Amino acid sequence: MSAVQQGNGGELVKLTALQGQAWYAYRGNQAEGSRQLIRNAGEAQWSFKEQLGAGYIFEAEDGSEREAVAVSQMWTRSYVLYKVPAALDEAMD
Repeated sequence: MSAVQQGNGGELVKLTALQGQAWYAYRGNQAEGSRQLIRNAGEAQWSFKEQLGAGYIFEAEDGSEREAVAVSQMWTRSYVLYKVPAALDEAMD
C-alpha cells in the first residue's frame, strides 16, 4: 500500500521527480492541499505570491528574485496532484 493511501491526508507525498519537475500528491480537497503546499514552501523559504487559476506562484526569500510556479490538478475526488519545479522541490525535500 502506498504512502498516499495509508495517510489520513494533511501532508504532501512526493511521488516522483523527473525532467526538472516533481509530482506530489495530497489526499483531500484542493483548498486543503493548497494550504499544505503553501505551508511546506514557506518552511522551505519560499513565499507564496499569488494564485492564478491552478497555478501557485512562489518567490524565493533569499533575495534572488527567483520565482517558481507549482500547478495543481484534481486527480480524483479524493486526491490532488501538484507539479512542482525543481528549485522549489529541492528546497521542500
